[in-house]
Amino acid sequence: RIEKAQEVEPALKKALSIKGPVVMDFRIDREENVYPMVPPGVALNEMVDGLA
Repeated sequence: RIEKAQEVEPALKKALSIKGPVVMDFRIDREENVYPMVPPGVALNEMVDGLA
């Protein structure tokens, strides 16, 4: 789980060093407005692609 900006680079380096699939969990504040977003419990075709 990556929760802070300074954790991103080390986490990516570690993930790239692993042979095989890797799941990375980036925690982002709602106020950051990173799009597209897929809210919990909805299908991918219901993603939010910008401010309304």
